[in-house]
Amino acid sequence: MRKLFGVLLIGLVFSACADTRVAENEDGAREGFRELFSRGYYPGRSGQIFFILEPGEILLRRPMGRYRFMHGGPWVYDRDIPLFFYGPGVIGSGTREEPAHQQDIAPSLLSLVDVPPSATMTGRDLTLSRSEERPRAIVVVVLDGMRKDYFERYGDGLPTLTRMAREGLRFEHASVNYLPTVTSAGHTTIATGADPNRHGISGNGYFDRRSGETRTLFEGMRPDNVMVPGLADVWATTLGPDAVVVAQGTTPRATVSLAGHGRCQPNGRAVAMAMFDYRSASFVTARDCYVLPTYLEPLDARPIWERSEREYRDLQLATGRDFVTTDLFPSFQVDALLAMLEGESIGKDEVPDLVLVNMKTPDYVGHFYGPESEEMRHALEAIDRQLSRVLDALEASAGEGRFVVAVTADHGMPSEPSHGERRFIRELNDAVLDTLDPDARTLLHEYLDTANLQLYVDRARMAELGIDLRDIAATVEALPYIRAAFTEDDIRSVR
Repeated sequence: MRKLFGVLLIGLVFSACADTRVAENEDGAREGFRELFSRGYYPGRSGQIFFILEPGEILLRRPMGRYRFMHGGPWVYDRDIPLFFYGPGVIGSGTREEPAHQQDIAPSLLSLVDVPPSATMTGRDLTLSRSEERPRAIVVVVLDGMRKDYFERYGDGLPTLTRMAREGLRFEHASVNYLPTVTSAGHTTIATGADPNRHGISGNGYFDRRSGETRTLFEGMRPDNVMVPGLADVWATTLGPDAVVVAQGTTPRATVSLAGHGRCQPNGRAVAMAMFDYRSASFVTARDCYVLPTYLEPLDARPIWERSEREYRDLQLATGRDFVTTDLFPSFQVDALLAMLEGESIGKDEVPDLVLVNMKTPDYVGHFYGPESEEMRHALEAIDRQLSRVLDALEASAGEGRFVVAVTADHGMPSEPSHGERRFIRELNDAVLDTLDPDARTLLHEYLDTANLQLYVDRARMAELGIDLRDIAATVEALPYIRAAFTEDDIRSVR
């Protein structure tokens, strides 16, 4: 009964009116927010103050830059994600109406190959019906920053994805059920089948009190901060050395999560992991944990933009960062992915292989141009064309009716604010300091990752001022663009 009540509260949080504001019961909504944050809370890495922006508000680090739109919150545009499984002849088809979450993907895919879920997984088996034969290959595609409503807005230009969703098994009410809704937490949750409060990747970064610096959780492309085994780990360990595991993507926060721990764990196996590094314009890996296939080493994306002297939309293609923010990147990425499918002999024997892919283009384009832009349409259409090539390759290698592709997302992206203004994290910090610490202004640590929706407090300064976390939370919540604010104690007390 208690679980049912919790579900009702979460449902109340997300039962939005036409203007996307939560419905009548504000107490129920606050309880729902607390539960979402508690599922994403990890002691020592999470902050001391947690806040929810009003629907439609965007919080950024600086006025100018590549990040003009920022996700992270609990609203429909951030938390509703696509989820479907495509595998004609392997799994069933149709639409399922029950709620589904990122944590459910890993145990469901393990069930397809007769492997029990890890004890650390908190997701449930979605009971995908399957044929008597195990699939030879399973591919997980995470479309980074892919809002669910993109299928309606841009569906006429997405024939491959639309067909996969129509002919596959689609979960109509898939969503992210924790906060913040960010890349690191999303990919790790998909990859481990566990809540962030268990796998430890509670955000894109954290404030290191010892160094006084903001740190990421995947420095050096290493998986050390992931506290539980991933799907890739369970797969490689349980199915043995003939089961090939491949991970590919862009940025450590996405690709490392998918690759698991590799040989950077006791008795681990060095799976193939290739991450596109826009600084070097090539694929790289953490060689102590993973293997970078030698056939990928010569690939260099630099000539693609150096051959062109024209401007690409309003970007001058001068760097790898420019390149990944265009619809030119998916073709380059899938060229490399197809090389990995062939080079690693994916699907060519009866031992099931696993491929995990992060396609980050929608996220880069969404942050810079926004969800309703023509650039987003071009990017999604490019991805759709490339996924058609992947399906053809899988059919050629594994055979018709012998592979499954799971498609989902880590988070969504907000639209342009209706009032046309953006907020900045220094504005929020300054409002707190002006009220509570106008002289020394050291109450808050300099932590600027706005998507995490958290503040880090200098507890010694708080004691000097004679205030507590409740005073800070109340000051934050009084701001006109903040819906709710909570203390670390508020979040830890959720059961």
